Amino acid sequence: MKKESQVYIIHAETDKPDIVDTLLARFSSWYSLKKAIAWILRAKSILLHKIRKGDQVSKPCGNLSVSEILAADKEIVRYIQMKSFNDTLFKSGCYRKLAPSRSSDGIIRVGGRLNNATLSDDAKHPCVLPSRHFVVSLIMALSHNDRTL
Repeated sequence: MKKESQVYIIHAETDKPDIVDTLLARFSSWYSLKKAIAWILRAKSILLHKIRKGDQVSKPCGNLSVSEILAADKEIVRYIQMKSFNDTLFKSGCYRKLAPSRSSDGIIRVGGRLNNATLSDDAKHPCVLPSRHFVVSLIMALSHNDRTL
């Protein structure tokens, strides 16, 4: 007696936008996006702390701190780089001239000869972002609007 084989097919739609990309596209300014992500990261840390320590949670209250907004900034950049670049892209092609390296915080940064300069590490080694991403246009709009004549 011959056994009948069954075949199951799973079709995943790749045309659907990512939920995080949808969230990022909802904001019209870089600062409002950073604040929203900072609130989400605060909620995440409260929930993780609650899971680990039980109900005794010392909730940060009040306004966001500068460190929370800077952490949100880094998370946004990390996400954009993860979605836009892969490591093999940087080892070949035009990006090789930038001498990219991954910093201790996981962000891909430009290498270079400025190691002995009296600048901050962010100024010496800026992060690499894709040219055609919605968030990059928000950053560019901020820099153009802040420019004084």
